Amino acid sequence: MKRINKFRTLLHFALVALMMMSAVVMTAEAIRGRVVDEKGVGIEGVVVSEGFNVARSGRMGEFSLERSPRAKFVFISTPSGYEHIGPFYYKLEPAITSQTHSSSKEPHVHTSNGSGVHVETSSSNRTNVQKSSSKETHVHTSSGNGAHAEASTSNGSQLEILFPLRKTEKESNLFIHTGDTEESVYRDWMDIFKENIANNDYAFVLFNGDICYEPGLRLHAEHFTTDKLGVRIVYSVGNHDLVDGAYGEELFEQLFGPVWYSFNVGGVHFINTPVLTGDRKPSYNADDMYNWMRKDLESIPEGTPVVLFNHHLLGFEQKFKLKTETQELDLGKYNLKGYLHAHYHTNLYHKTDRGVAVMATMPPNKGGKDHSPSSFRVVEFDTLGNLATHLKYSPLRKHIAANAYLSAGGKVCNVVAAIYDTPSEVVEATMMIAGAEYQLTKNSSWNWSTSFAPNSEAKNIMRPAERLNPNLLNPVVIESKAIRHNDQPKLRVKFSDGSTVITLVNILEGANSTENRSSETEIAVESKHNQSSKKQMVTRDNTAKTSAAQKVAKSEIVKTTLEQPASITAAGQLKDKQHNTIVSTSQLGTDENAAISTTKNSPKIEWVKNLGGNIFMTSPLITENLVISATTDDNMALDAAISALDRVSGEIVWSLKTRNSVKNNLHLYNGVVFAADVEGIVYAIDAQSGELKWEKPLRQNIIQYPYTQGVVVSRGVVYAGQGYYLSALDAASGEVLWVNTHWRGDVATVANPIVDETNNILLTAAYWTGRFAHDATTGKLIWEKRDGDTRYADNSPVLFDGKFYYASPGFITEVDPMSGEELMKFKIDYRINSNSRPLVTEKYYITGTTDKGVVAYDRSNGYKELWNFKTNPALLYTAPYTKDFQMTVDGGVALKGNNLYFGANDGYIYCIDVRNGRFIWRINTGSPILGNLVIEGDTLYIADFAGNLWAVK
Repeated sequence: MKRINKFRTLLHFALVALMMMSAVVMTAEAIRGRVVDEKGVGIEGVVVSEGFNVARSGRMGEFSLERSPRAKFVFISTPSGYEHIGPFYYKLEPAITSQTHSSSKEPHVHTSNGSGVHVETSSSNRTNVQKSSSKETHVHTSSGNGAHAEASTSNGSQLEILFPLRKTEKESNLFIHTGDTEESVYRDWMDIFKENIANNDYAFVLFNGDICYEPGLRLHAEHFTTDKLGVRIVYSVGNHDLVDGAYGEELFEQLFGPVWYSFNVGGVHFINTPVLTGDRKPSYNADDMYNWMRKDLESIPEGTPVVLFNHHLLGFEQKFKLKTETQELDLGKYNLKGYLHAHYHTNLYHKTDRGVAVMATMPPNKGGKDHSPSSFRVVEFDTLGNLATHLKYSPLRKHIAANAYLSAGGKVCNVVAAIYDTPSEVVEATMMIAGAEYQLTKNSSWNWSTSFAPNSEAKNIMRPAERLNPNLLNPVVIESKAIRHNDQPKLRVKFSDGSTVITLVNILEGANSTENRSSETEIAVESKHNQSSKKQMVTRDNTAKTSAAQKVAKSEIVKTTLEQPASITAAGQLKDKQHNTIVSTSQLGTDENAAISTTKNSPKIEWVKNLGGNIFMTSPLITENLVISATTDDNMALDAAISALDRVSGEIVWSLKTRNSVKNNLHLYNGVVFAADVEGIVYAIDAQSGELKWEKPLRQNIIQYPYTQGVVVSRGVVYAGQGYYLSALDAASGEVLWVNTHWRGDVATVANPIVDETNNILLTAAYWTGRFAHDATTGKLIWEKRDGDTRYADNSPVLFDGKFYYASPGFITEVDPMSGEELMKFKIDYRINSNSRPLVTEKYYITGTTDKGVVAYDRSNGYKELWNFKTNPALLYTAPYTKDFQMTVDGGVALKGNNLYFGANDGYIYCIDVRNGRFIWRINTGSPILGNLVIEGDTLYIADFAGNLWAVK
């Protein structure tokens, strides 16, 4: 099934065999047929179903299946070690009953594999078929490419249904999981997604529901099919896939076939099921689905590992006991190993105490409700049903940003690189400087680094850049000796698709070295996703195997494609092995925004340390001697931890594993660090030793939605959780003081809770719900706001001059803490459902936006807009439903003097003039910065999504 040409060849063979096979009787009571290999030999033991009953094929591949009057399809559960030559299902017309025996209308059997392959069978009145020679049975097949075959039998003979299979040489143990794509227009992410499929050998690709409404269903049916992509495409029914029609799933069935079925790969039994409720009423109910599931599960050998797909998370609270008024189906009795779902627009991994891997996955084309980055999941499985996963963030093509700086008085050169490619994997990264090469080590999904002792020539290259007009406030780096002689260090990156990228390395000034040079010089081919990001030069390994589809995709990424790797000549030109010039050094120059300030304000790198996992919205927590942060792991929750680093050296002092990801702010109180993970578990950790003092789960048997708001501590009380599990805990013991009973919430938000100690008010929020003020001591609800603006509550509030300030997608709001009265609600021309905590002073209201960078207003002049600083488009989409080059800033801003600092989703740390929004300097970390940066003394502390903590002087 992996290769289309082979598929069509075998399909043609199957159709010829189909026309030659003996008869089968299909009555209202039974469906008969055979399962055969490519030679026409029967295959024993294959499970066949019409959605209500189940049978197994006999020794000759024959089967006889009782037919329910409500059956619409007959399909097989593909056995391990086989792939389909033709479709895996046939569509049935309504069964013939005694009342219809005299009708002249012929029943039909229609099949489609969702990719243009159809088989139709019609026969005369089933009870008279063998008596009449004037009636014919017809089979019509279209492969979607204009080829047709027809067969007919007369003289009373009948045609049987065949399911032809081909034995596979080797089965893949990988598949893709995604959901909630909700796309009705063809966009760039689709090409990148297809490239990943073309570059890898997957067993199947699962779209786990909410393809979304009729336009989305039809778009996916046109572009994401088994026939076009050469791999099995599996679609689940989501709540938004139940649309207008005779019944909710009618259009889905027309495009994709049965709404539930199973298949086997590598000894694992996969079951694909639909939602039970949605936008329109389906023709099935829970009893229908559970009855079929039980029969299907009982048809497989005992102990076979089972993985279930459903758009919704069913039965989690009951340990996967699926219940109706008439039955209970305990999936735990059938060796359930995995449950994959979507719906919540989150990335989440959880393993139950019974060993079931539960996964939710984002779509690759938008931000999540909890700001999970746009992505899809690659799942690996073994014959025991053990599942391992990793996320592929999207949409990025050959994204590379590398920085180097000297430390230890110039004795050590440190290289930090953010490298990522959605279509492929990074194989190798090499620093090239002064004729020497240094291999980088992978630290996290994005981060690669190395440190080495530079020779004298390399030190010379790392010297400060030349500057002009020293009396100017912000002299611009124009051209250094390294650029003139093409000596600037370069990074060579090899990818699993066979391509090689060479790009320049930015040279930053080290705080512990007098050596200084800052440049953002760039070469070669421009990224399609972000035209303002680094230009790169791509070469292709001549040993790489590339399909036609891959070559087409690559031509969209790069402007120059070579059959052999390029080399760098002493003459200062980049040439291929035929000595054709690709890029001359005369083309090299600085980015127009790469201006730096005077020496006094130039950024100097004290240290950069990777924590081994992604850092989400957790701001660095600073103590007298430590910098503390938290890593997330939505792959398998293995790298989730809270870690403390030495403030001077950046070395890790202690690290404590958490049960799952901590995604938002920590709080330091009386020498104890408090945190909460996505499962709602609160941790109290000794700040100096890393010893766990206590932990407390705020909810039981619930994992959706993830908890992503962080914690706040006031007067010895820890506040965490939202909705029905919003809780107040004693900071010393973890004892529960009160639990909210006033509102439910549910949907995740990233807005931090805050306490007004003067009025004893706790302000918290829930996305799609609103904002809620409680008495901090008793938990009593004081006021709530659920209006159409406030319910999009993602922006973290601040307290200034006795008032709460926060933003909604189109407004800035000033609220009285005690009454909830809106003292000011100002309409703005920006969308703010980013986390970005606003900066409020007597003069300024400054906040990051979802769509247009950072905006500043003059509070002293009626909130007149002062300036708007636009960033580059976000590397990844994070804010809910955002897509298509939004200039998102999820982190907050920090002010020191007249310098305003912030990190952005484009991967840059920015410094601008607060008075006019004028650019001063920036550092390209290459990875989204989603949390607030912190200023302590003269040092900025910043965390990026690649898992790096930056200390910048």
